[in-house]
Amino acid sequence: MANPGAERHLELERAFDSFVAKNRYWPSGRAFSLRHTRDWILREIPQIKPQSKVLDLGCGQAMPWRDVLTSTGAQWFGVDLHESTADGYRQGDSKSIPFDDHEFDVVVAIDVVEHFENPGAMFREVHRVLKPGGVWLGSCAFWQKEHFSFVHFTYRGLEAFLERNGFVVDYIEPSPATGVHLVFQRYWGGSGKLETSSFRALTRSFILGTATAPLFYFVSMTEWLRKLAGANDDRYAYCASLLFKVNANTK
Repeated sequence: MANPGAERHLELERAFDSFVAKNRYWPSGRAFSLRHTRDWILREIPQIKPQSKVLDLGCGQAMPWRDVLTSTGAQWFGVDLHESTADGYRQGDSKSIPFDDHEFDVVVAIDVVEHFENPGAMFREVHRVLKPGGVWLGSCAFWQKEHFSFVHFTYRGLEAFLERNGFVVDYIEPSPATGVHLVFQRYWGGSGKLETSSFRALTRSFILGTATAPLFYFVSMTEWLRKLAGANDDRYAYCASLLFKVNANTK
């Protein structure tokens, strides 16, 4: 007899791997952090119940997480700053989310919080649109170069902002990916992603990816040795981002 839970998990894995496959990396770059994001997503997203209402906050024009989220059987809704005619999408602004009070069971914001121009207002808005006891799953940049971002939270800063705006923290944990990978990637001018907009862009990104690969692998080996030596106990100090799960306070 088929196991529905196992089938849902496999479907979610396929949806995520399809998303990663569309973002061609050579041979490294953000693929490092995507692999760790994959592990986190596969841990948390299967808990979303079928037919629950999920808001993809900061979904982007490509809406890359839509297929992953709908693979759970949830109803997908998205919001961002751009115009779109996609079903379930609404255009918002930097201070408000254009949905009703207590409308969503889950809000998902992956690599989005650092782009909040008005973080206090947006934290309050997330709390407003969540049902009492609803869940916010998110990640926020910490040790990364500025990338059209406004705020890079420390652990204590993120915890304070969340609690101040009515959330009960389930956990805030450091991403397994170190920020050193992303700093190297940005410093050398590449993201590790193959750019296919033109032959020149493809050639440039291929050369950058090939040339910087030894640096990424050196950093990976160094991180492994640091962990083996017990020199990397404070994972919050060098993590690329913070992953969090919080609940909307029912008081």
